[in-house]
Amino acid sequence: MWGVRRLKAVTAAIITASVLAVVVAAYSDCLRVYAELMKLEEYSYLVVLAPLVLGVFTKLVIDEFSVAGLNVPRFFASLMFTSVSILTYVLGDVVTEYSVEFKVLSLVFFVWAAAALFLMPEKALPGVLAMLSLLLLVPVPRAVLDYVSAHLTSSVAYVAARLTGA
Repeated sequence: MWGVRRLKAVTAAIITASVLAVVVAAYSDCLRVYAELMKLEEYSYLVVLAPLVLGVFTKLVIDEFSVAGLNVPRFFASLMFTSVSILTYVLGDVVTEYSVEFKVLSLVFFVWAAAALFLMPEKALPGVLAMLSLLLLVPVPRAVLDYVSAHLTSSVAYVAARLTGA
């Protein structure tokens, strides 16, 4: 029992160290902007959501994933996630308006690539939920927030007018 948990912990530490090395090298500027973005009122939800998602992801990986050997399907899944990560990173440089969103999405795909290479979920649902939970870290683009805000404002005004009889 201790051997399996220790192997999981060592593998998680290696994956974490690899991801952190890439994050420091490639994503440090993006993460600085992300931290500044969290200070804005529109994105203040990220202050609470980011540590929560990372904690849930870590807990699910430790409890619900097992260390698996490298095989061809895992290698190609990891290669696919890495390719999408590179694509979204480059898109972040090309489409400057959504640079932070694309680069955070690139980071999420990179973490998926690292996890797909070494880890295998013991059950399908927790595995999918763990991977999808990281998508909550991607900030919602400002244009989407403005669009939703305008519709919510008009809906609230309509309901308030109906309730007050104005």
